[in-house]
Amino acid sequence: MTIGSVRLTFNRTDRVPDDLIEHTLPPGRGSFKVFRVSDYHDKLPGSWDRDGIFLPIHDVEAMWIGFGATNYRKPNALLIGAGGINAITGQRLGTRLQEGNYLVVPPQPWIDGWKTPDGSVRQFVATFHKAGKGLTVAEQLIGTESTTGALGIATYELKNPLPEHRVEKLTYKSLSTKGTPKLGGYLNVPQINLVTMDACLAVPRASNQSYSAEMGLGAGGSITQKIYPDPYGLSEWKPEPTALLSIYFVDAISFGELIGVTFPKPLTSKEMQHPGFKLHDGHLADNPGSHKFKAVKSVLTVPPALKTGAFLDD
Repeated sequence: MTIGSVRLTFNRTDRVPDDLIEHTLPPGRGSFKVFRVSDYHDKLPGSWDRDGIFLPIHDVEAMWIGFGATNYRKPNALLIGAGGINAITGQRLGTRLQEGNYLVVPPQPWIDGWKTPDGSVRQFVATFHKAGKGLTVAEQLIGTESTTGALGIATYELKNPLPEHRVEKLTYKSLSTKGTPKLGGYLNVPQINLVTMDACLAVPRASNQSYSAEMGLGAGGSITQKIYPDPYGLSEWKPEPTALLSIYFVDAISFGELIGVTFPKPLTSKEMQHPGFKLHDGHLADNPGSHKFKAVKSVLTVPPALKTGAFLDD
């Protein structure tokens, strides 16, 4: 799926243990099935953007978002919102690029979670959105102001064409924990399989039932991951977005029953035998994370009677 000149892929992955250990990047488990809101608008909340997409996802299933460039001469800045907050800073979501509140593709190949000041990210993990009373990170930070569990992605282009000498030719190596080296770079990082994804964008309609159980993104265990700084500078980007996309999440079990499709369940801890991997990018800088994400509770540790907004820190 392409938004602006950025290719997006939404990927299933193993959930890392929710402990005090910073884990290596978990392996991919294939792309999530993606559906158009417009194809199911009569079964979905009327407030959802008909031009958006949605993903069926299991409760506490983990996800990472992959980025790829359709043209390495046309990098994009990405502003990512999640449930009403900026997914990079944890601040209330705005519509303007500001220092440290966006990422740039290329060089950023993916994002797995909420960036914390200690250099790790708290893994993106699905949980039910409860209109301000749930366990999503946004609901913990802004309470009832979080009216949806959806992601919103906006892309911004450079004001001027990029001269060849300013193209960021980022390269790195990834190494599995079993020692198998894999060459990498922003032109061959995991990207969407357009044929596969397009085939997943529609399935047979079913029954007159309606669906309402919305999911959002909570916080899981910690993963080693960098958010690379903008190599061009804030002043180089156009002030208005080029493209916008809304991405919603629905409970895979109940939605599958509605349309007569069974979605793969997450692997159990005993089934997670594939090793993780590390990026050899020590020579690359890293944006500082947000203290707001350090304060949020895991979807497995937040008490059911949590008073939302308790972690709000303006």
